[in-house]
Amino acid sequence: MPVKGSDIPFGFGVWCSLKPENYDAYAAIIHTDNNTSLGSFFGWMSNSLPYYDTEAPLACDVVFQDGGVRPLIKVHDDTHPLGHDQVNGITFDTLLDIYAAAGRDIRPHLER
Repeated sequence: MPVKGSDIPFGFGVWCSLKPENYDAYAAIIHTDNNTSLGSFFGWMSNSLPYYDTEAPLACDVVFQDGGVRPLIKVHDDTHPLGHDQVNGITFDTLLDIYAAAGRDIRPHLER
């Protein structure tokens, strides 16, 4: 998701379920540079995420990318806090809150 004031986005590594035939189509070309030819598939994000208190599963689109890059996961519900932040971005303070919620509070290590 975009971080306001930065060119570097933040992302979680998540698992999504797909229909078996959609997974098989992806698995058949995962090691090629033609993944975007698949477009996107409907999936269910199957993780609970710190800070967002997501309750799995969460409806999403799995958007395939070329170049050995993991697929993008786009939450359907833009009123859900995670979906909202995917669309609108997060502040650096929110990013610090996410790290803290994951047990990695880096605030004490930042210079003032």
